[in-house]
Amino acid sequence: MDHVITLEEADQLLDLASRGLSLGGGSGGASILDLHSGALSKDDVFVDIYSSFDIAQTFTQDDFALY
Repeated sequence: MDHVITLEEADQLLDLASRGLSLGGGSGGASILDLHSGALSKDDVFVDIYSSFDIAQTFTQDDFALY
């Protein structure tokens, strides 16, 4: 372990990513979630999670603080 983040923080980040990716899912290989730009792969396109979803139901302020 490199001590950049704790094991607990790693688990929290994995949970954050899982919740975000559950909103979409690309039709190809990898699914993409970019919290900086709001881009989420959904089927054959990218959608903006900040305008397409009520993200307050998915992410908390603590999630963004950790991220």
